Amino acid sequence: MLTVTIDRPTVRNAVDSETAAALAGTDLDTAGRHLADLCSDRMLQQGNPGRYTFHDLIRAYAVTRAHDEDRPAARVEEDRVRRLGAEPGH
Repeated sequence: MLTVTIDRPTVRNAVDSETAAALAGTDLDTAGRHLADLCSDRMLQQGNPGRYTFHDLIRAYAVTRAHDEDRPAARVEEDRVRRLGAEPGH
């Protein structure tokens, strides 16, 4: 499966097969198959021929995940403690 990590999930630029292959460290044919699979699964959309963008829901999910992962460690710890029902620092 092709996995692409994006630093800024709000970027709306399309990616082509060559870029996807380079990012995934694979050959062009393999990247093309993975891109086609992701389109079939509705995770990517092909706008212009050979150009792929994330589906809007996938993009929204990525933005949420990036926000959650970029939180300060103390806030993450507080959330973890709250979910466990314990007092912070205990």
